[in-house]
Amino acid sequence: MNYRKWINLTVILSSTLFGLVHFQNCAPAAIGTNAPQSAGDGEVRVVDDWSQTKVSMISQIVEAQPTDSWVRLEGFCDRHFDESDPLTWEIRQATASEDVVLAGTVDCQRGGFRVEVSDLAQLTCGLLYSFEIRTVDGEFDQAAVVRKCNL
Repeated sequence: MNYRKWINLTVILSSTLFGLVHFQNCAPAAIGTNAPQSAGDGEVRVVDDWSQTKVSMISQIVEAQPTDSWVRLEGFCDRHFDESDPLTWEIRQATASEDVVLAGTVDCQRGGFRVEVSDLAQLTCGLLYSFEIRTVDGEFDQAAVVRKCNL
């Protein structure tokens, strides 16, 4: 009886091993069909110009803590913008008047932009503000900015 168990176990293991080896792909890999392409400018990119929008924010809501002296707003932009086409940004009150509180320009560098607003004293705590980044073509994106109050 013990002999039959070993025979059955050997047959099952041999069949399984043969089945796994039988379906193994031993063909050489196709080289160069899916290889990353060089942009020619020395940059290494995982995703190359995947977005159809010219500018977009990473986060749609940015909160500044009461102890913060500055806030950073970041996003993506078309990497084909050059320094002669800076992006313009504004922080407006999110009210009916939409008064401009802060404004400036920033360059698109390697497909991204970063605006560091260091004049948070001009933002009243607890009020909602709208950060708007705009290209020279008029495309824009927005994010909400809130400076929290001490409670």
